[in-house]
Amino acid sequence: LSSIRTFGGKSATGRRGEIIETPTNSQQPVEAMAAAQKPAKRLGGMAEALAIAGDLGFPAPPAQEDQNTSDKSDDLVRVLRELTVVQRNIANLQVELQGRKDDKNIAHLTHVSEMEKKCESLARITAILKDVIQNK
Repeated sequence: LSSIRTFGGKSATGRRGEIIETPTNSQQPVEAMAAAQKPAKRLGGMAEALAIAGDLGFPAPPAQEDQNTSDKSDDLVRVLRELTVVQRNIANLQVELQGRKDDKNIAHLTHVSEMEKKCESLARITAILKDVIQNK
């Protein structure tokens, strides 16, 4: 299971004794493998933030090569602040929607004023019944 490699030629043995080709230029095998593999995209990167901002209707920043790093960081801060405002508005709308759903769910219940009237009526009936019981 061992493999002996030589750079710029062929290896002596491979996994089953076969000859393995390696790069013939000055590139190391590790470098050749790294060049063949594309780096995985990271979630939450600048490209994703700009894509979300674009989906929300914000204009895409101009692609200028002469823009310095501080301008890019200022743009990033601006986009992130606007994104925070949008997220806050979405949260407020979700709270309002939940409140409306709750109102709809309890709309069939009696209002407070009607409950107070019922309590007063029950208090009067209770007082009358107490008088009737005491007079017997």
